Amino acid sequence: VGCAGCGCFESSQMLFYSQEGAVFCGDCSAERQGVHIPLTQGTLAAMRHIIYSPVEKLFSFTIGEESIHRLNDVAEQFLISQTERIYQTLTFFHSVSTFTCGE
Repeated sequence: VGCAGCGCFESSQMLFYSQEGAVFCGDCSAERQGVHIPLTQGTLAAMRHIIYSPVEKLFSFTIGEESIHRLNDVAEQFLISQTERIYQTLTFFHSVSTFTCGE
């Protein structure tokens, strides 16, 4: 829900660390190493919604284009880091898709 280091709910900078599956604020992440994704406020709100919503309302939210790209990055990086696999279908999807992560 908040920073895994200090517990703050929101900070000017929040980052997702895929290996740990955790969010850290800018202050707590200053000394951390590893792959991380800077989160927009919309992305963080969507992540919280997905985690705590009942199944029937799981994807009942609207966020901006940048936030949805970041949410996609978070989901992909978390899956890859937790399963320790590179998925050929995901690689293929990125090769033919006009949807490019991080843009």
